[in-house]
Amino acid sequence: MAPPIGQKQWTSVSHRMQFWGRPSSFDTVSWGYEGRNYLVTRPEDGSPARHWPVRCPVCSTPLNYTVHSVAATRRRRSHRWIGMVVSFAIGLGGFSIPFIISGGDVRFIIMFIIVGLGIGAGFLFLQFAAHDAGFAGHGASWPSATKHKVILAESDSRPGSPSAFGTGLDVPPS
Repeated sequence: MAPPIGQKQWTSVSHRMQFWGRPSSFDTVSWGYEGRNYLVTRPEDGSPARHWPVRCPVCSTPLNYTVHSVAATRRRRSHRWIGMVVSFAIGLGGFSIPFIISGGDVRFIIMFIIVGLGIGAGFLFLQFAAHDAGFAGHGASWPSATKHKVILAESDSRPGSPSAFGTGLDVPPS
């Protein structure tokens, strides 16, 4: 499920600590992240997105993120959910190809291509909608292990949480 979006929100900027994923269970890998929490103020609804320059707390790389308003983030998520539904519908509708098209084995090849692309695109839309936090840049909303990650946090620090990285600073986007 996608994280809830608020006007002022604690956000964790994290750095992936290793190049290769560590085995965490059967057929699964995980990456360790370290970073810092910031209190980010989003632009007002209807206002254009703002740029948020921040330095990675681990490697000191300058990062420039685009912060979207609450309404714009919800709209982006809605578009991705609609894309997911349409893609899954196309993929599932592909099963009807053998009944519509005549032509021997070619119709089954077309069916497998349409079903595979539709369901694959639907899965990607689902992952992008679920990980969208209203930030863009440096793979912030990608559902993968990017070098720098932006994750919404519930507060400045939560003991035992992977997003508890010490003290946060009130750094509004400029």
